[in-house]
Amino acid sequence: MIMSRMGGGNLGIHACTGHEHGEGRAWDWEMDAAKPGDATKVEQVLNWLLAADGDGNRHAMARRLGIGNIIWNRKSITLWSNVPDQEKTWVPYGGNDPHTNHVHFAFSWPGARRETSWFRAVPKPAEWYPDGGAQVLASTTSGGLFHNTRFGTGAWQGFDDVKRRTGAGFTPVDVASAMVRGEQHALVAGADTELWHAIRRVDGSWTPFGNVEDFAGEVGYISRVTAADVQGSLHVVALVAGEHVLHTVRSPNGSWTPLHNLEVFAGQVSGVVDVAAAGFANGEFQLSISLADGRLLHTLRRTDGWWTSWGDVEAATHTNPGAPRSLAATSIDGTMHLVADYGLNDIRHTVRHANGSWEPLRNINAVNDGNTGTLVDVAASGSTTGELQVLAATTSGPLWHSIRRTNGQWTRWGDTGAPGRISRVGIAIH
Repeated sequence: MIMSRMGGGNLGIHACTGHEHGEGRAWDWEMDAAKPGDATKVEQVLNWLLAADGDGNRHAMARRLGIGNIIWNRKSITLWSNVPDQEKTWVPYGGNDPHTNHVHFAFSWPGARRETSWFRAVPKPAEWYPDGGAQVLASTTSGGLFHNTRFGTGAWQGFDDVKRRTGAGFTPVDVASAMVRGEQHALVAGADTELWHAIRRVDGSWTPFGNVEDFAGEVGYISRVTAADVQGSLHVVALVAGEHVLHTVRSPNGSWTPLHNLEVFAGQVSGVVDVAAAGFANGEFQLSISLADGRLLHTLRRTDGWWTSWGDVEAATHTNPGAPRSLAATSIDGTMHLVADYGLNDIRHTVRHANGSWEPLRNINAVNDGNTGTLVDVAASGSTTGELQVLAATTSGPLWHSIRRTNGQWTRWGDTGAPGRISRVGIAIH
């Protein structure tokens, strides 16, 4: 299950010492702590296994899978049922093997026999998605807010009413979605001029929506919002009245930094149409904006908190298809992937490499023989497998979905179905 989603090697049940290995109830996952990509993937898996469920029970997924012990990179955590809860925490591991080249998982007998709640659930749990499963957040023109899941098999779970589940009373103007430590963070800019935030837990339950501006400061009417994970913190950019591009950070402890105008650092802009952000494992945060004058700009927040000056994306890509409208961005293996809507049947994609170079803005429809029509919004998210998933919401009704494979080829657009006429959409992948 883990390897189908994250890669790595299967070292089997005898790769390191321990009586669980001898009994056939342990497994070693080959990953290298010295490789940032491997370390990030392991962190994602461990965060998912050890996160609390909607009732506050710690280590929820590990318990459901029957995992009793984990060793990784000179640390160990013991989760057996006979261990006091306060002792179920990471401690230094002093064994002969530091476990820097693999993760050790030891299982209870019910876990090894696939008799725990995870394996007995019908239908199978939807919290883990092999091959890059996705979480979708969409608003409708009638004021609704809905969630959908795309499983690793390619099947869609179906849209669920988020306002009904959370008791929210706002009317969405824009939505954004980001995965942070295995949980989906939902941002909604409301017609009430407030910025709302909620979390969908690993067990599928939702927290109530809270008003971000109660903590980050009142800023006025927010027309657009985007969000991304940066090393376990949620970075959010809000567009106020098309003139002010504001940034805030939610720390893992739940605190928010004040919403501040990043134009002070990157340069003043006006007539902003849309914003799109991507977070990176090295601590960087990148942002693109589209302007009413037809420009497409980019800035980067360095690890020291400083923002670079706006750069012209179309000049860097040596392509100028016209005036971009809706934008979406994500990171994949240290590169920024940017998707931009340029009008009728013209949805384009480019890549910004770690060295700052850009690929041309290419029309996805020209590659996958698509016909997306006129769009109201686009969304994009990358997976640890290197694939990119894109959503395109249309004025005519369909919500289109396509995947860019690791070889650069695009799948044909498929209609996800919709709970109504989609107004804005976001997507986030585990």
